Amino acid sequence: MGIDNSKDVLTNQDKASSELHLVKRQLKKVLEEHGQAILRLKESEQKFKTVADYTYHWEYWLSPETKLLYNSPSCERLTGYCPKDFFNNPELFLSIVHPDDRPMFAAHRECSCNTSEATSHIEFRIMPSTGSLRWIAHSCQPVYNSEGHFLGRRASNRDITTQKRNAELVRESEERLRLALEASSDGVWDKNLLSDEEYFGDNWHHILGYTKQDVKQDMLSWHKLLHPDDNLKYIRAIEAHLEGLTRRYEVEVRLRNRSGGWQWFLSRGKVVERSGTGQPLRIVGTHTEITKNKENELELQAIKDTLEDNVAKKTNEIQDVHVALKVLLKKMGKDKYKIEQTIAEKIEKYIVPYLEKLQQSRLSVQQRIVLDTLTANLQDLTAQITPAGSSLMNKLTPTEFQVANFVKHGKSTKEIAEVMHLSPGTISIHRKSIRKKLGISQQGINLQVYLSSFS
Repeated sequence: MGIDNSKDVLTNQDKASSELHLVKRQLKKVLEEHGQAILRLKESEQKFKTVADYTYHWEYWLSPETKLLYNSPSCERLTGYCPKDFFNNPELFLSIVHPDDRPMFAAHRECSCNTSEATSHIEFRIMPSTGSLRWIAHSCQPVYNSEGHFLGRRASNRDITTQKRNAELVRESEERLRLALEASSDGVWDKNLLSDEEYFGDNWHHILGYTKQDVKQDMLSWHKLLHPDDNLKYIRAIEAHLEGLTRRYEVEVRLRNRSGGWQWFLSRGKVVERSGTGQPLRIVGTHTEITKNKENELELQAIKDTLEDNVAKKTNEIQDVHVALKVLLKKMGKDKYKIEQTIAEKIEKYIVPYLEKLQQSRLSVQQRIVLDTLTANLQDLTAQITPAGSSLMNKLTPTEFQVANFVKHGKSTKEIAEVMHLSPGTISIHRKSIRKKLGISQQGINLQVYLSSFS
């Protein structure tokens, strides 16, 4: 009996020892796994810290009680204060917020830290230790653990000072442009082509006689007052510009004024913003009242039309007179020819026979010269009424004409000088001038023979 009990005790001891050994091994394994988990956690924390510490933007983490749990080193780049400064002074953040923005930021922080749901964004100014004002874009969102428990909020602060300054410069530039356009025109307009929203300046309705109350009460708009006959012209002009067919939109249209009449306006515009694909997004322009110019233009056009009608009438009258003159000149030409023929016939019939009788008579030398001169002049007279000799002989002076007649009838320079009471040298000069005018000054042509060819 005792022996059996001893055996049972030994058996139980062995069993307990074996179980203890197993527990030790399991405990060792658990400890090893726990150590590896701690190591992994440390590595993970190190990675997180490395990533968080080297973020460009200022990142921080607040507990549900608004206690600062983490603050990235980037805070010093934006504020001039290091992370330790913020841990040591919980109110430092609020103190560097611009006084005008503190109420907004305090309300935001209180509201966001009391909820685990909202993700919010605000913009505010801070006053860094360096003294230069900075704009901050602040975004914060809830943080949860793996079990889904709310752990506070993670915030990111981005420096948007440059963007704000650029936006302000653009706003100031646009404001200057708007003022300049309004000063140089009777109104400006700005249309968002995506939302179809339109802005019209304050001048457009005044020039038409409307008040702000009229515009608000009757819901008046530029398009509602557009003349029906100008609507299609307006649509085509603006569509052509939006499609890139014209450098700018420009059209002359009429708008109804408060008294019911119509006033002319020059509407101009240009696309100032397009999408990456080239789609027009925004168009800006002006409208200028041009009624007086248009009235002057219409008056000038009416005067021009009247002048053109008068010119056309006068032109027709002149053409009629021209035709009549042509007929008259043609008749006068025929009459002239008949008269010349009649004169030539009369000379041949009634004068030439007597001259021929005188040639056969006994005459003194002086009488003979006079008779020859008379005969020559008479022959030249009859030659002038024929086309053959008139064109060239008409170039001669009266004295040259007399000299040419004497030469044609064989008279020498000395004989011509005696009859005309001139010196032989003067007669020689006249002979050279005659040859030049007849075009034979450089040719070896006998002047007497050449002149005889005209008879």
